[in-house]
Amino acid sequence: MINSGEVDALAIYNPYMQSHRRFQGLFYLAKKRVETIVIERGALPGTIYYSDDVAYGTDKYSEESFSNYKMSSEDEEIAKRYIDNLRLGGEVLESGASYAFTSRKYEALSHLDRKIVFLPLQMSEDMAVTMFLRDSQDYGEYERSINAVAASNPEALFIIKPHPLTKGETDFRGSNIIIADREDNIHALIEISDATICYNSGVSLLAMAHYKQVVTVGNAYFNRGGAGQYANSLSTAVAMVLHGTANAVSEENVVRLYSWLVNQMYSRFKAKDDIREFSHRKAHGYKDIIVTHLNLNGMRINSSRARTDSNDIFETLGFSLMNFGKSQSK
Repeated sequence: MINSGEVDALAIYNPYMQSHRRFQGLFYLAKKRVETIVIERGALPGTIYYSDDVAYGTDKYSEESFSNYKMSSEDEEIAKRYIDNLRLGGEVLESGASYAFTSRKYEALSHLDRKIVFLPLQMSEDMAVTMFLRDSQDYGEYERSINAVAASNPEALFIIKPHPLTKGETDFRGSNIIIADREDNIHALIEISDATICYNSGVSLLAMAHYKQVVTVGNAYFNRGGAGQYANSLSTAVAMVLHGTANAVSEENVVRLYSWLVNQMYSRFKAKDDIREFSHRKAHGYKDIIVTHLNLNGMRINSSRARTDSNDIFETLGFSLMNFGKSQSK
């Protein structure tokens, strides 16, 4: 159908994930012949986006694209409200303990006269650490270097949080290393820390909302407009934070970045979490997804009041479920 021109587009949920790899050849073919619509989870809680490729592999999420974004006063207010709500600690990428519980748990650290660096870890098989990377330290070496970097910077305290979907023990050792629990509230840990260093984790974007210093090593597409900085290795990132070469946090830059993502790039959804258990890890999926705010091809549609019946939603968007073909697609 793609080769013969019977369809105008191929829509697919993240074609690079392991369970979808059998479709990669079809996706690569479609990229040459028709429009591609990739659906992928965004880096903010409850967000999803639609693009021609994943955000790491498309110019739509480039620094240039961000620079061309024109923020209206209405967009700015929406972004500020979104950030204010996010800082309360209830919206998280992975569910866990409450903000208040985790804050009490680590409250003593706030009285220490030491710089606290937060290092949230990622999953080794995650696309964000295996594909579309910058010419910088790879993730495996990044994680393996933590013990040595911590030992080289004894004046700082490092809070390391394993990814919530991983299992097993960690191998981090040091008198200035604290291993957070996987269920600890991410916002509470960000707030108690002076800076957050990530590879490509969306936690860095959450840290920006707390107006904390952020340095990323990988190709974090949400590190735009000076809201955070890039480094080529963990040791360089730590040196930037501890020795004052990292830029001061700019609320203006953060608000503009969030406005771009929330108002132009991301859609928002509600769903039921579907956590599946495997021997070496967990997998986070969703059931009963309802897109409440849709950003698609320059259109903004608030569908939160629409009926959840799929036929009614598609009619709202001007599509026909039963006649999605050549005659309708244009």
